[in-house]
Amino acid sequence: MGPGKVATRFYFANLDAFEFQFITSSDAVKVSVWGKDSAGRLVAAHRVLPAELDPISSQGITGATGATGVTGATGFTGTVPTLAFTNAIGPIPVFPPLNTEVTVASVTQSVVINQQLKIDYAFAVEFVTSANWAYVFEVRLYRDATLINTRTVNRNLSAAGTQRFPLGNTYVDIVPATSASSTYSVRVIVTAVTNITSASTGTSIDLNIITFTP
Repeated sequence: MGPGKVATRFYFANLDAFEFQFITSSDAVKVSVWGKDSAGRLVAAHRVLPAELDPISSQGITGATGATGVTGATGFTGTVPTLAFTNAIGPIPVFPPLNTEVTVASVTQSVVINQQLKIDYAFAVEFVTSANWAYVFEVRLYRDATLINTRTVNRNLSAAGTQRFPLGNTYVDIVPATSASSTYSVRVIVTAVTNITSASTGTSIDLNIITFTP
């Protein structure tokens, strides 16, 4: 407001005090404050001296919050992991013959270079034995014709009977090349035996593949 202007505000309340904020251009500005009661009589006339003014700051008071801007464009949809699996049914014979790979589970899916495949399998191998038995076998994980992971198991014992060996394994394969059809297979090979009649998987052979795309 300019010099000599009067600003009028009406307050209909029983208040003991008011607090006003004056934003002035310099200390030389003089401000007078007065009020009138409900009958129009002048009350509480007062000229505010510069020494009575508490400076707010050189920056001034914070203004009202502006209107909310428009919503931005929707970002790209991120990749979602995919699951491929098989729950094969056994038993599947793995011995005899000796030194022969037997596929016990497989999953075929499309892959893209540099995808990360978390591969988990779980099953058991059961050996029918006579006294003083021993065996060595391997569980091999293949990507198509490429061997990518191996677990070797060897056991021996004097007592005869059926010996069951549970297996669980996890492995992460980084895809080397894009393919519309790539097969991951779990194979068992018995490489050495003593007093072993036969060997086969249990009734459940589980193979899961979770694919993550970077």
